[in-house]
Amino acid sequence: MSSKEAFEYAEKLSTVEAIEYVMEIAAGLRSPFLKLEGNGQALTLVPQKTVKLKIKAEKEDGKNRVKLELSWKIDPIETETKLGISALTREPLPVPSLKPAVKKTQVKTESQTAE
Repeated sequence: MSSKEAFEYAEKLSTVEAIEYVMEIAAGLRSPFLKLEGNGQALTLVPQKTVKLKIKAEKEDGKNRVKLELSWKIDPIETETKLGISALTREPLPVPSLKPAVKKTQVKTESQTAE
């Protein structure tokens, strides 16, 4: 018998903030675990090497929409460990901050570049 766990979150935010969330999801797909948290909910997924990508886009009455769906089946061989330690005994990796990193750059003045 299968069990279902679900996570759902919605928020109106800036395009830059939405991009940061999408980038965090992409980073999570490259990691052993993808953890989603919000509104008192949490769900940890185990990304696989192969995923199914579904994209749907619509324009109607001045409203634009893009839906991305990524799905995969857990491959028991892919999730096995070499030492025989159950994957259930590992703690999920922490999710990096969703706030954009600010890169500091040094600006040289004309007098500094002439030296």
